[in-house]
Amino acid sequence: MTNIIEAVGLTKKYQDGDSTVFALQNVSLKLPEGESMVIIGPSGSGKTTLLQLLGGLEYPSEGTVKVHDKTLNAMDDGSLSAFRNSTIGFVFQFFQLHEYLTAKENIALPLMLAGKGGQEANTRADELLKDMHLEDRSRHIPVQMSGGEMQRVAIARALANHPKIILADEPTGNLDKKNAENVLEIFSHIMKSGVSVVMITHDEGMSKRFTRSLHLDKGKLIS
Repeated sequence: MTNIIEAVGLTKKYQDGDSTVFALQNVSLKLPEGESMVIIGPSGSGKTTLLQLLGGLEYPSEGTVKVHDKTLNAMDDGSLSAFRNSTIGFVFQFFQLHEYLTAKENIALPLMLAGKGGQEANTRADELLKDMHLEDRSRHIPVQMSGGEMQRVAIARALANHPKIILADEPTGNLDKKNAENVLEIFSHIMKSGVSVVMITHDEGMSKRFTRSLHLDKGKLIS
């Protein structure tokens, strides 16, 4: 089976004066295409750093990351940005929507950045708004929406360009129990559609929802 992600020996370190601080140390993993993975660990364990490396948002100090047969740390910034937009969808705990754009405009933006025409972008945005049951929020800006609605817009935005993989950083961490469960149900549907998902969380109970699970502590893979 083809791997959608292959990471080998990932290390991320920073200099703090004369000291070297390791955010991540020698982490390797593989995820077959179409499968899902949850990365579990306490705050400060290196989960977000690992997700950023897997998504090409940062370069590793050591090691390599390959996503969909592309070695991310061998790509220049322009090529990497275009690859991320076409292949990887990101969902964040605090939504990271453009505050002055409507729900529909937030969803359409990555399509426009990929060179899609306005009609195609709007049609896809309308389709995703319907999938997320947000048709009546199409013209609302983020401040006019609830946290659950904003996260559904963020998920729709992540799906806009038909990505191969979704990387989700604590997507339920800023939601109440009901909205968190709604978001997890959406991710279940995404995974059943064949899109690979990597999600990070501190919740041990999440592992049953994914085909694979990893545990991090103090920047190291412990299981």
